[in-house]
Amino acid sequence: MSVSRSTLSDMSELDSNQAHIRLLGMAQTLFGDLSRGEATPVGPTRDVCTNEDAARAIEHAAIVLDAIVQGEPVEQGQAITAVALLMLARDQLLPLPAVDEPDIEGDPVKADLVTMKDYMRAAEMDFHIDD
Repeated sequence: MSVSRSTLSDMSELDSNQAHIRLLGMAQTLFGDLSRGEATPVGPTRDVCTNEDAARAIEHAAIVLDAIVQGEPVEQGQAITAVALLMLARDQLLPLPAVDEPDIEGDPVKADLVTMKDYMRAAEMDFHIDD
């Protein structure tokens, strides 16, 4: 059984997307908390995606991780997108903390997660498995 790597090339276009960069920053903050043994904060329930979306996000992030394990080249934009996908899944399972951004009206985390979900759905990042 093998997994198609076509998703990797689809993910390389996103390295300049600000929503992805902000979600990467959120992830890095959470990773720092975890590395210090601190509990990660939980934010408001956002209901941005479905459980199926969350599962697909994890699968697509796993494609990037598997590529790294296999020694395949992974562009920075692909890695950033993988982290943003994991934050989408994390928010569905355990809501990401709230962030106060004075320049952004409403919940900026939700806006970034919606951007990520919409990208994932629009790109039709299907997880192909060949027997």
